[in-house]
Amino acid sequence: MVWKGPETDEMFSFGSEISTLGFDHQPYEFDQNGRLIHLSNGVSPAKAYDNDLFKTTVGFNNQLKINAFIKKEYLEMFRLSLDLGQQKDQMYFTDQFNLINSLKTKLNANFSGFALGFAFNYEENKATNANRIGFFNRVYQNSLLTPVSFSNSQKLLLSNGLQRSYSRFADNPLFLFDQENKYNFLSNRRQFSINAAKTFGNFKLNINQSYESDTFRNFDQYKPSTYGFENGLWNERVQNNSLYNSNISGNYAFGNYDFRNTFGLNFILNDKRSEIFNSLNQRKYIYQRTSQDYLFNYNAEIRGNDLDIGINLGNSFYISNTSDKNKYWLPKANAYITFENVFNWRRFNLKAVGAFTKLSSEPEITRSYASYATTLLKAEMYTSIFRSMKWKHSKGFPIQI
Repeated sequence: MVWKGPETDEMFSFGSEISTLGFDHQPYEFDQNGRLIHLSNGVSPAKAYDNDLFKTTVGFNNQLKINAFIKKEYLEMFRLSLDLGQQKDQMYFTDQFNLINSLKTKLNANFSGFALGFAFNYEENKATNANRIGFFNRVYQNSLLTPVSFSNSQKLLLSNGLQRSYSRFADNPLFLFDQENKYNFLSNRRQFSINAAKTFGNFKLNINQSYESDTFRNFDQYKPSTYGFENGLWNERVQNNSLYNSNISGNYAFGNYDFRNTFGLNFILNDKRSEIFNSLNQRKYIYQRTSQDYLFNYNAEIRGNDLDIGINLGNSFYISNTSDKNKYWLPKANAYITFENVFNWRRFNLKAVGAFTKLSSEPEITRSYASYATTLLKAEMYTSIFRSMKWKHSKGFPIQI
Protein backbone atom coordinates (compact mmCIF):
# COMPACT_ATOMS: atom_id res chain seq x y z
CA MET A 1 0.00 0.00 0.00
CA VAL A 2 1.22 3.46 -0.90
CA TRP A 3 -0.02 6.94 -0.07
CA LYS A 4 -1.32 8.93 -3.00
CA GLY A 5 -1.51 12.70 -2.75
CA PRO A 6 -4.61 14.88 -3.21
CA GLU A 7 -3.54 15.77 -6.74
CA THR A 8 -4.23 12.16 -7.81
CA ASP A 9 -7.92 12.48 -6.83
CA GLU A 10 -7.90 9.00 -5.28
CA MET A 11 -10.58 9.71 -2.69
CA PHE A 12 -10.37 6.36 -0.87
CA SER A 13 -6.73 5.39 -1.34
CA PHE A 14 -4.82 7.11 1.43
CA GLY A 15 -2.10 4.55 1.90
CA SER A 16 -0.71 2.84 4.95
CA GLU A 17 -1.37 3.45 8.62
CA ILE A 18 -0.39 7.06 9.43
CA SER A 19 2.01 5.92 12.16
CA THR A 20 4.16 4.20 9.49
CA LEU A 21 4.54 7.38 7.45
CA GLY A 22 6.51 10.58 7.77
CA PHE A 23 6.81 13.96 6.02
CA ASP A 24 9.72 14.62 3.65
CA HIS A 25 9.59 18.40 4.35
CA GLN A 26 10.02 19.22 0.66
CA PRO A 27 7.99 21.98 -1.01
CA TYR A 28 4.52 20.64 -1.66
CA GLU A 29 1.46 22.78 -2.38
CA PHE A 30 -1.03 20.55 -0.60
CA ASP A 31 0.85 20.34 2.70
CA GLN A 32 3.33 22.69 4.33
CA ASN A 33 5.15 19.68 5.84
CA GLY A 34 5.73 18.03 2.47
CA ARG A 35 4.71 14.67 1.02
CA LEU A 36 4.16 11.53 3.05
CA ILE A 37 6.77 8.80 2.65
CA HIS A 38 7.48 5.55 4.47
CA LEU A 39 9.01 6.10 7.87
CA SER A 40 12.81 5.63 7.90
CA ASN A 41 15.87 7.01 9.62
CA GLY A 42 15.91 10.79 9.67
CA VAL A 43 12.21 11.12 8.91
CA SER A 44 9.96 12.46 11.67
CA PRO A 45 6.75 10.45 12.19
CA ALA A 46 3.58 11.98 10.84
CA LYS A 47 0.68 12.72 13.14
CA ALA A 48 -2.98 12.59 12.22
CA TYR A 49 -4.49 16.00 11.48
CA ASP A 50 -7.49 17.15 13.48
CA ASN A 51 -10.23 18.31 11.10
CA ASP A 52 -12.97 18.58 13.69
CA LEU A 53 -15.48 21.31 12.88
CA PHE A 54 -17.41 21.17 16.14
CA LYS A 55 -16.97 23.36 19.17
CA THR A 56 -18.55 23.95 22.56
CA THR A 57 -21.44 26.34 22.07
CA VAL A 58 -21.82 29.57 24.01
CA GLY A 59 -24.82 31.87 23.81
CA PHE A 60 -26.57 34.68 25.62
CA ASN A 61 -30.10 35.96 26.07
CA ASN A 62 -30.76 39.51 27.29
CA GLN A 63 -34.24 40.77 28.09
CA LEU A 64 -35.76 43.96 29.44
CA LYS A 65 -39.40 43.86 30.53
CA ILE A 66 -41.44 46.86 31.62
CA ASN A 67 -45.03 46.75 32.90
CA ALA A 68 -47.21 49.70 33.90
CA PHE A 69 -50.86 49.51 34.92
CA ILE A 70 -53.69 51.49 36.48
CA LYS A 71 -56.31 49.84 38.70
CA LYS A 72 -59.63 51.10 39.97
CA GLU A 73 -60.45 49.08 43.05
CA TYR A 74 -60.20 45.47 41.82
CA LEU A 75 -60.61 46.26 38.13
CA GLU A 76 -57.55 46.81 35.97
CA MET A 77 -58.34 49.79 33.73
CA PHE A 78 -55.08 50.09 31.79
CA ARG A 79 -51.94 48.02 31.25
CA LEU A 80 -48.92 48.67 29.08
CA SER A 81 -46.13 46.11 28.66
CA LEU A 82 -42.85 46.35 26.76
CA ASP A 83 -40.43 43.49 26.15
CA LEU A 84 -37.03 44.02 24.52
CA GLY A 85 -34.81 41.04 23.82
CA GLN A 86 -31.59 39.99 22.14
CA GLN A 87 -30.44 36.41 21.79
CA LYS A 88 -27.29 35.01 20.24
CA ASP A 89 -26.95 31.29 19.62
CA GLN A 90 -23.66 29.76 18.60
CA MET A 91 -24.01 26.77 16.28
CA TYR A 92 -22.03 23.59 16.77
CA PHE A 93 -19.97 24.42 13.67
CA THR A 94 -17.00 26.76 14.03
CA ASP A 95 -17.77 30.47 13.47
CA GLN A 96 -21.45 29.84 12.78
CA PHE A 97 -24.13 31.66 14.77
CA ASN A 98 -27.47 33.44 14.57
CA LEU A 99 -28.64 36.64 16.25
CA ILE A 100 -32.25 37.49 17.14
CA ASN A 101 -33.47 40.96 18.12
CA SER A 102 -37.07 41.36 19.25
CA LEU A 103 -39.50 43.99 20.46
CA LYS A 104 -42.95 43.18 21.86
CA THR A 105 -45.47 45.65 23.21
CA LYS A 106 -49.07 45.25 24.43
CA LEU A 107 -51.72 47.72 25.51
CA ASN A 108 -54.94 46.62 27.26
CA ALA A 109 -57.70 48.96 28.40
CA ASN A 110 -61.17 48.64 29.94
CA PHE A 111 -63.70 51.47 29.88
CA SER A 112 -67.45 51.90 29.46
CA GLY A 113 -67.91 48.14 29.20
CA PHE A 114 -65.40 47.78 26.35
CA ALA A 115 -62.30 45.58 26.58
CA LEU A 116 -59.65 46.74 24.10
CA GLY A 117 -56.29 45.24 23.28
CA PHE A 118 -53.42 46.31 21.00
CA ALA A 119 -50.24 44.37 20.28
CA PHE A 120 -47.18 44.92 18.14
CA ASN A 121 -44.30 42.44 17.68
CA TYR A 122 -41.09 42.89 15.74
CA GLU A 123 -38.40 40.26 15.29
CA GLU A 124 -35.17 40.33 13.32
CA ASN A 125 -33.17 37.17 12.76
CA LYS A 126 -29.68 37.09 11.23
CA ALA A 127 -27.57 33.98 10.64
CA THR A 128 -24.17 33.41 9.11
CA ASN A 129 -25.62 30.59 7.01
CA ALA A 130 -28.84 28.64 6.63
CA ASN A 131 -29.33 25.05 5.53
CA ARG A 132 -31.87 25.85 2.80
CA ILE A 133 -29.71 24.28 0.05
CA GLY A 134 -28.32 21.53 2.30
CA PHE A 135 -25.24 23.65 2.99
CA PHE A 136 -24.50 22.22 6.46
CA ASN A 137 -25.07 18.68 5.16
CA ARG A 138 -22.37 19.22 2.52
CA VAL A 139 -19.96 20.74 5.04
CA TYR A 140 -20.40 17.93 7.56
CA GLN A 141 -20.13 15.20 4.92
CA ASN A 142 -16.82 16.53 3.62
CA SER A 143 -15.50 16.95 7.14
CA LEU A 144 -16.22 13.28 7.89
CA LEU A 145 -14.61 12.07 4.66
CA THR A 146 -11.41 14.11 4.95
CA PRO A 147 -8.54 11.66 5.58
CA VAL A 148 -6.33 12.14 8.65
CA SER A 149 -3.36 12.67 6.32
CA PHE A 150 -4.84 15.97 5.03
CA SER A 151 -5.23 19.24 6.95
CA ASN A 152 -8.18 21.41 5.90
CA SER A 153 -7.03 24.37 7.96
CA GLN A 154 -3.56 25.00 6.52
CA LYS A 155 -4.86 27.14 3.66
CA LEU A 156 -7.98 27.37 1.49
CA LEU A 157 -6.62 28.08 -2.01
CA LEU A 158 -3.96 26.67 -4.30
CA SER A 159 -1.64 28.81 -6.39
CA ASN A 160 -4.04 28.53 -9.35
CA GLY A 161 -6.85 30.11 -7.29
CA LEU A 162 -8.86 26.89 -6.93
CA GLN A 163 -9.81 25.46 -3.60
CA ARG A 164 -7.33 23.25 -1.78
CA SER A 165 -9.03 19.97 -0.87
CA TYR A 166 -8.11 16.31 -0.54
CA SER A 167 -9.65 15.63 -3.98
CA ARG A 168 -11.22 17.62 -6.77
CA PHE A 169 -14.27 15.40 -6.23
CA ALA A 170 -14.69 16.80 -2.72
CA ASP A 171 -14.72 20.11 -0.88
CA ASN A 172 -12.72 21.64 1.91
CA PRO A 173 -15.33 22.44 4.61
CA LEU A 174 -13.48 25.60 5.64
CA PHE A 175 -13.49 26.74 2.00
CA LEU A 176 -17.28 26.37 1.99
CA PHE A 177 -17.56 28.38 5.21
CA ASP A 178 -15.40 31.22 3.85
CA GLN A 179 -17.83 33.89 2.63
CA GLU A 180 -18.04 37.55 1.74
CA ASN A 181 -21.25 38.34 3.64
CA LYS A 182 -21.29 38.29 7.41
CA TYR A 183 -24.91 37.10 7.30
CA ASN A 184 -26.24 34.92 4.48
CA PHE A 185 -29.70 34.70 6.03
CA LEU A 186 -31.83 37.66 7.12
CA SER A 187 -35.47 37.77 8.18
CA ASN A 188 -37.83 40.39 9.55
CA ARG A 189 -41.27 39.80 11.01
CA ARG A 190 -43.79 42.50 11.96
CA GLN A 191 -47.10 41.63 13.60
CA PHE A 192 -49.90 43.99 14.61
CA SER A 193 -53.23 43.06 16.17
CA ILE A 194 -56.21 44.79 17.71
CA ASN A 195 -59.16 43.23 19.49
CA ALA A 196 -62.31 44.61 21.07
CA ALA A 197 -65.02 42.95 23.14
CA LYS A 198 -68.34 44.27 24.41
CA THR A 199 -71.16 42.59 26.34
CA PHE A 200 -74.77 43.68 25.85
CA GLY A 201 -76.74 41.74 28.43
CA ASN A 202 -76.80 38.14 27.22
CA PHE A 203 -75.09 39.02 23.91
CA LYS A 204 -71.30 39.24 23.59
CA LEU A 205 -69.46 40.62 20.57
CA ASN A 206 -65.74 40.07 19.79
CA ILE A 207 -63.78 41.68 16.97
CA ASN A 208 -60.15 40.68 16.24
CA GLN A 209 -58.00 42.11 13.46
CA SER A 210 -54.39 41.16 12.79
CA TYR A 211 -51.78 41.85 10.13
CA GLU A 212 -48.38 40.25 9.62
CA SER A 213 -45.58 41.17 7.23
CA ASP A 214 -42.56 38.87 6.78
CA THR A 215 -39.39 39.20 4.74
CA PHE A 216 -36.90 36.36 4.24
CA ARG A 217 -33.63 36.88 2.38
CA ASN A 218 -31.25 34.00 1.59
CA PHE A 219 -27.88 34.42 -0.07
CA ASP A 220 -27.01 30.97 -1.42
CA GLN A 221 -23.48 30.76 -2.77
CA TYR A 222 -21.06 28.16 -4.06
CA LYS A 223 -17.73 29.69 -5.01
CA PRO A 224 -15.81 28.62 -8.16
CA SER A 225 -14.14 25.19 -7.89
CA THR A 226 -16.83 23.87 -5.51
CA TYR A 227 -17.44 20.24 -6.44
CA GLY A 228 -20.41 20.08 -8.83
CA PHE A 229 -20.28 23.86 -9.40
CA GLU A 230 -16.90 24.39 -11.06
CA ASN A 231 -17.81 27.91 -12.19
CA GLY A 232 -19.53 28.76 -8.93
CA LEU A 233 -23.13 29.75 -8.37
CA TRP A 234 -24.83 32.68 -6.65
CA ASN A 235 -28.50 33.20 -5.90
CA GLU A 236 -30.37 35.75 -3.84
CA ARG A 237 -33.80 34.53 -2.84
CA VAL A 238 -36.20 37.09 -1.39
CA GLN A 239 -39.63 36.14 -0.07
CA ASN A 240 -42.18 38.70 1.12
CA ASN A 241 -45.30 37.48 2.88
CA SER A 242 -48.32 39.51 3.96
CA LEU A 243 -51.08 37.95 6.03
CA TYR A 244 -54.33 39.62 7.10
CA ASN A 245 -56.85 38.00 9.44
CA SER A 246 -60.26 39.27 10.50
CA ASN A 247 -62.32 37.40 13.06
CA ILE A 248 -65.78 38.63 14.11
CA SER A 249 -67.80 36.49 16.49
CA GLY A 250 -70.95 36.92 18.48
CA ASN A 251 -72.81 34.64 20.86
CA TYR A 252 -76.10 34.84 22.69
CA ALA A 253 -76.54 32.88 25.90
CA PHE A 254 -79.63 32.36 28.03
CA GLY A 255 -80.87 29.99 30.70
CA ASN A 256 -79.58 29.14 34.12
CA TYR A 257 -77.10 26.77 35.70
CA ASP A 258 -79.35 23.72 35.21
CA PHE A 259 -80.05 24.36 31.54
CA ARG A 260 -77.97 26.87 29.59
CA ASN A 261 -78.06 27.53 25.84
CA THR A 262 -75.59 29.42 23.69
CA PHE A 263 -75.96 30.32 20.02
CA GLY A 264 -72.84 31.50 18.21
CA LEU A 265 -71.89 32.92 14.82
CA ASN A 266 -68.30 33.39 13.69
CA PHE A 267 -66.92 34.97 10.52
CA ILE A 268 -63.23 34.56 9.60
CA LEU A 269 -61.48 36.24 6.68
CA ASN A 270 -57.92 35.35 5.71
CA ASP A 271 -55.98 37.09 2.98
CA LYS A 272 -52.47 35.77 2.25
CA ARG A 273 -49.98 36.89 -0.34
CA SER A 274 -46.48 35.63 -1.03
CA GLU A 275 -43.96 37.11 -3.47
CA ILE A 276 -40.76 35.18 -4.24
CA PHE A 277 -37.84 36.45 -6.30
CA ASN A 278 -34.76 34.47 -7.35
CA SER A 279 -31.86 36.36 -8.87
CA LEU A 280 -30.47 33.21 -10.48
CA ASN A 281 -33.22 33.07 -13.09
CA GLN A 282 -34.43 36.67 -12.63
CA ARG A 283 -38.00 35.53 -12.09
CA LYS A 284 -40.67 36.60 -9.65
CA TYR A 285 -43.57 34.48 -8.48
CA ILE A 286 -46.72 35.75 -6.78
CA TYR A 287 -49.20 33.58 -4.87
CA GLN A 288 -52.40 34.96 -3.35
CA ARG A 289 -55.33 33.41 -1.48
CA THR A 290 -58.44 34.93 0.07
CA SER A 291 -60.57 32.54 2.12
CA GLN A 292 -63.71 32.96 4.18
CA ASP A 293 -65.07 30.78 6.97
CA TYR A 294 -68.61 31.04 8.33
CA LEU A 295 -69.27 29.03 11.46
CA PHE A 296 -72.67 28.47 13.08
CA ASN A 297 -72.68 26.90 16.51
CA TYR A 298 -75.17 25.78 19.17
CA ASN A 299 -74.11 24.67 22.62
CA ALA A 300 -76.28 23.28 25.43
CA GLU A 301 -75.36 22.32 28.99
CA ILE A 302 -77.76 20.35 31.19
CA ARG A 303 -77.04 19.71 34.84
CA GLY A 304 -79.08 17.58 37.23
CA ASN A 305 -78.64 15.36 40.20
CA ASP A 306 -75.44 13.41 39.56
CA LEU A 307 -75.83 14.02 35.82
CA ASP A 308 -74.06 16.44 33.48
CA ILE A 309 -74.81 16.58 29.73
CA GLY A 310 -73.16 18.76 27.08
CA ILE A 311 -74.13 19.05 23.40
CA ASN A 312 -72.40 21.07 20.69
CA LEU A 313 -73.75 21.22 17.13
CA GLY A 314 -72.60 23.35 14.24
CA ASN A 315 -71.89 23.81 10.57
CA SER A 316 -69.36 25.87 8.66
CA PHE A 317 -68.78 27.18 5.14
CA TYR A 318 -65.35 27.40 3.49
CA ILE A 319 -64.95 29.68 0.47
CA SER A 320 -61.59 30.30 -1.21
CA ASN A 321 -60.34 31.65 -4.54
CA THR A 322 -57.81 28.77 -4.82
CA SER A 323 -60.01 25.82 -3.86
CA ASP A 324 -61.34 23.51 -6.56
CA LYS A 325 -64.75 23.51 -4.92
CA ASN A 326 -66.19 25.66 -2.14
CA LYS A 327 -67.65 23.78 0.81
CA TYR A 328 -71.02 24.70 2.32
CA TRP A 329 -71.66 21.58 4.36
CA LEU A 330 -69.00 20.98 7.01
CA PRO A 331 -70.95 19.76 10.03
CA LYS A 332 -69.67 19.01 13.49
CA ALA A 333 -71.25 17.35 16.50
CA ASN A 334 -69.83 16.87 19.97
CA ALA A 335 -71.50 15.46 23.04
CA TYR A 336 -70.63 14.18 26.48
CA ILE A 337 -72.49 12.74 29.43
CA THR A 338 -71.11 12.48 32.93
CA PHE A 339 -72.53 10.27 35.70
CA GLU A 340 -71.35 11.42 39.10
CA ASN A 341 -71.05 9.35 42.26
CA VAL A 342 -71.75 6.10 40.41
CA PHE A 343 -73.09 3.35 42.71
CA ASN A 344 -73.18 6.06 45.37
CA TRP A 345 -69.40 5.97 45.50
CA ARG A 346 -68.28 9.45 46.28
CA ARG A 347 -65.91 11.02 43.73
CA PHE A 348 -66.32 8.05 41.37
CA ASN A 349 -67.54 9.50 38.04
CA LEU A 350 -68.14 7.96 34.62
CA LYS A 351 -67.88 10.09 31.48
CA ALA A 352 -68.65 9.21 27.85
CA VAL A 353 -67.55 11.49 24.99
CA GLY A 354 -68.30 11.44 21.27
CA ALA A 355 -67.31 13.78 18.43
CA PHE A 356 -67.63 14.16 14.67
CA THR A 357 -66.05 16.95 12.62
CA LYS A 358 -65.74 17.53 8.89
CA LEU A 359 -63.03 19.98 7.76
CA SER A 360 -61.80 21.61 4.58
CA SER A 361 -58.24 22.89 4.22
CA GLU A 362 -55.63 23.78 1.63
CA PRO A 363 -51.81 23.68 1.55
CA GLU A 364 -50.10 26.73 3.00
CA ILE A 365 -48.98 29.12 0.25
CA THR A 366 -46.18 30.77 2.23
CA ARG A 367 -44.03 27.67 2.69
CA SER A 368 -41.82 25.73 0.28
CA TYR A 369 -42.61 22.14 -0.67
CA ALA A 370 -39.14 21.40 -1.99
CA SER A 371 -38.64 18.57 0.51
CA TYR A 372 -41.40 16.67 -1.31
CA ALA A 373 -40.38 17.57 -4.86
CA THR A 374 -36.75 16.51 -4.40
CA THR A 375 -37.84 12.90 -3.82
CA LEU A 376 -38.29 12.75 -7.61
CA LEU A 377 -34.57 13.31 -8.16
CA LYS A 378 -31.82 10.69 -8.23
CA ALA A 379 -29.39 10.56 -5.30
CA GLU A 380 -26.32 10.69 -7.54
CA MET A 381 -27.44 14.13 -8.76
CA TYR A 382 -27.02 15.71 -5.31
CA THR A 383 -23.73 17.46 -6.13
CA SER A 384 -25.23 19.48 -8.97
CA ILE A 385 -28.66 20.31 -7.52
CA PHE A 386 -29.26 23.89 -6.50
CA ARG A 387 -32.70 24.76 -5.22
CA SER A 388 -34.54 27.62 -6.93
CA MET A 389 -33.18 26.70 -10.36
CA LYS A 390 -36.41 25.06 -11.42
CA TRP A 391 -40.03 25.46 -10.41
CA LYS A 392 -43.20 23.45 -10.70
CA HIS A 393 -46.59 25.03 -10.24
CA SER A 394 -49.69 23.78 -8.51
CA LYS A 395 -52.91 25.72 -8.07
CA GLY A 396 -52.59 28.20 -5.25
CA PHE A 397 -49.15 27.29 -3.90
CA PRO A 398 -45.52 26.90 -5.06
CA ILE A 399 -43.50 23.74 -5.33
CA GLN A 400 -39.82 24.58 -5.48
CA ILE A 401 -37.00 22.24 -6.46
